[in-house]
Order: sequence, then C-alpha cells, then structure tokens
Amino acid sequence: MPIDPMPPTEAAHGDAFKTPAPHGAGSLSPLDATIRKAIRGKRVLRLGLRDGPATVEPHGLGLNHSGQLALLCYRIESRGNGSPGWKVVRLRDIHVAVDTSGRFHAPRPGYRRNDGTLIAVFEQL
Repeated sequence: MPIDPMPPTEAAHGDAFKTPAPHGAGSLSPLDATIRKAIRGKRVLRLGLRDGPATVEPHGLGLNHSGQLALLCYRIESRGNGSPGWKVVRLRDIHVAVDTSGRFHAPRPGYRRNDGTLIAVFEQL
C-alpha cells in the first residue's frame, strides 16, 4: 500500500508534533527542534521517559509504523527498565530532551539509513 504523500497533522499526533517539514522548515515544537539539532550535530541527549531517564544517541526522527512521531536512537544508559541498544521512542512518551554536550562521532554499528524502521523520515544521520 503506498504511503499517503500528505504530511501528517498535529491533531493526529499530539502536542509534540508540528509540521514535519524536513531540515527544520515549518513550525517545530521545542522538543522537535532539540531532537533535530542533536541528530544533525551528533549530540548525546538525556531523555525524560515514563520508565525513567535515558541517555541516547539520536539517529532518526520520523513516523513509526503506527503513524506516530518517533525517535530512532541508540540507548547508551538508562535508570529504568530499558537496556542498552536500539530503541524507537514515541515523542509523546518523551517528557523532556536535554542536550548533554556530549558527542558521538559516527552512527552506531547496525544503523542503516532508510531501513524502514521509520515509514517517513524527517531527520536522520
């Protein structure tokens, strides 16, 4: 089934979602802007999640297979139930994202651009 070329709407995706124009165009929430900037700059983020804080390397921002705005990231540390490894986190589950000033220099092993994890990609390494 082909993907609808129309951009998703804020009403369909909650308060964290604004116009998903690629490369920073359009109206972005502060959360969207922080994540996009971190992806572009290979900056480590500290996320406030329901199951506790997590430190991640963000690799992609787009829509998951349920059509929800999501972050594809590599979790490097967590105080909650999460273990290190690849995660797809819905933006509505992120309470806060803070730039830690840490950097990563290359995508994690196993990362493949446009691998289908996100059905629409708005930002990626």
